Amino acid sequence: MGRVTAAGLRPALRYSEGTASRVLNDYWWGSSPQPVDVPFAWIANPANWVEDPPLNVAQISGTPGASASDPESIDEYGESTFTATIASATAADSMTLAHWVLAYYATGPDELPRVRFLGLRFVLNFRTPEEIRTLLQVGEGRRVSITGTPATWPAGAAEQVVEGIAHSTDDEGGRFLDWITSPVIGVVPGVPGPWFKLGSSFLGGPDAILF
Repeated sequence: MGRVTAAGLRPALRYSEGTASRVLNDYWWGSSPQPVDVPFAWIANPANWVEDPPLNVAQISGTPGASASDPESIDEYGESTFTATIASATAADSMTLAHWVLAYYATGPDELPRVRFLGLRFVLNFRTPEEIRTLLQVGEGRRVSITGTPATWPAGAAEQVVEGIAHSTDDEGGRFLDWITSPVIGVVPGVPGPWFKLGSSFLGGPDAILF
């Protein structure tokens, strides 16, 4: 994975495989474009989702490293570990990141599990040229808002971050676009943050520093 910096204001991080999207979808909100609206009716059935396990052990490598755990969450859900490597000039950053992961991932917001999609399929043959352009403009790391979702969808599941994209065809001329997504992380399901942003947050306000 690559290193991530933001004008020298945040530590550079290098994440292990499988963990990057969990933090980076929070990490970029200050400069990310607005979510792309994708109507639920465009999705080919079924839309397969899974609940994210709570991350209740954090193991941060680097100089210095740090580790932390949430015993109550481990007792209730079993152990699930977040790993990352941090390169920072500030010694406290490793432990701060470990505590931040446990604060927001050990249990879901309001005890609700976060939901990700193992497959969102779009049949491009059924979409107009403008709709196809909308779908194809979505790259990895882009947030999408799925509109018109049924009432049976889990809380917050309509807000996702695309972390994997695949294109395929079949012998009948079908053209398919598939996404794998990760959930948006925040205090309220489906709402990022509130994270502290330079120029818009203020001391004593409700926003939290990421880590």
